[in-house]
Parts: sequence; structure tokens; C-alpha cells
Amino acid sequence: MLIVKTAQIPVHFGITKHKLSILNSLTGRTTYGIWVWSNLFKEHKLKGSYWDRRLFYEYVKEQVKLNATMTQCCFDTATWMWQSYRQLHKDWRR
Repeated sequence: MLIVKTAQIPVHFGITKHKLSILNSLTGRTTYGIWVWSNLFKEHKLKGSYWDRRLFYEYVKEQVKLNATMTQCCFDTATWMWQSYRQLHKDWRR
């Protein structure tokens, strides 16, 4: 089953096309970065610790072409998503 989620970002009506293209590129790359981290979580059964981040940090940074801060943000978001998923699954199994 394929699930597609859309994020709506409010922008000012007077935004220029250039700024809008920068925003589209940035949100696309961060979404891709979160997807890459999520796949690594699934494949390698990562828990979301800093040791896990250290193992794949350079790989994700190189593949997604984001700076260090945004790569960290993608890792934090993916970690939160997986921890939330595991907690909900644990509650569901009870």
C-alpha cells in the first residue's frame, strides 16, 4: 500500500518565483532526507541514538546534499516518527 502525504506551507501572496523555487527545492530535499533516514531505520533496525546517527551521517549527507544542520533535522524527524510508531504499535499489541 502506498501512502502519500502532502504538507502545506503558508507563503505570502507576494512571494517571488525565485524564492518559491528555493522553498520547493529545500522542502523536497528535507523530505527526501527523512525518507532516506527512515529506510535506514527499517533496514538496520536503528533505535535513534547518536551512535546510529554517527554510522550513517556522512552517507545521508552526501546522498541528499544537505548541510549538517538540515541533515540533523532530518535525523531528528525520522527518529521521532519511528519512536512514535513503535510506541503506538506497542500500545496496539496490548
